[in-house]
Amino acid sequence: MMGRNWFETVVPREQYPQVWEKFESLTGNADVGSYENPILTKSGEERYIAWNNSRIVECGRVTGTLRTDWM
Repeated sequence: MMGRNWFETVVPREQYPQVWEKFESLTGNADVGSYENPILTKSGEERYIAWNNSRIVECGRVTGTLRTDWM
């Protein structure tokens, strides 16, 4: 994955809008909480992953996210 955009590499193209919307909401006021979406394995197989994101806020500004994945 070094040097590659992980989102474009593992998220199936038809799922981009739905998954990106969840990531974008992290910069707003609402936490995403738990979410499931398909990902592509190295062999191209589609599998579902469950994840939970939390915002990292410093001085009132979102500076990053902390993600926990489980399959």
